[in-house]
Amino acid sequence: MDYILEGLKVRYTPSISLEHYVDIFDGKTSKALRRIVANLLSDPLSRKYKERLNAKICDLNQQVEELSEGKTAKIFDAVSDMALYGGKKFIESKSQKYIKIPRKGFIKLGEWLASKGIDLQAKVQRKDWSIAQLYKARCRLKRCR
Repeated sequence: MDYILEGLKVRYTPSISLEHYVDIFDGKTSKALRRIVANLLSDPLSRKYKERLNAKICDLNQQVEELSEGKTAKIFDAVSDMALYGGKKFIESKSQKYIKIPRKGFIKLGEWLASKGIDLQAKVQRKDWSIAQLYKARCRLKRCR
C-alpha cells in the first residue's frame, strides 16, 4: 500500500502535519483513493509483477497530468485564488470589518470552487471522477508543503 501511495504521490510525509493530511483525505477523496487502489490490485498480474503495477501507476499519473495541464484546471485554480484573496478583501471592505470570516473559510471556499471546476473538466475529458479527486489531493498536499 505504501508503495502505491508513494507512486501516486499522495503518501504521508512528516513535513505535513497529520491534521492537514487528514483534512485533505476527507470522505470523497478517501473513497476515490480506495477505488484507485482496488482497481490497481484487481488485476492479478499487478499483484504478482511489480512492473505491471508500475505501468498502471504511471498511466494514472499521466491521466492526472493531462487533467492538470488543461485550461479548465488553470482557470479554476485562478478562480479559487481570487475567492481566497479577493473575496476576503471584498467582504472586509463591504462589512467595514464587522464580519470576520476566518482564513480557513476562504480556503475551503476556494478549494470548493476549484473542485467543482476540476470535476467538470474530468467529465468533459471522460476521465474517472477518482482521477479528479487524486489531482485535487495532490494540489492540496503541494500547498501544505
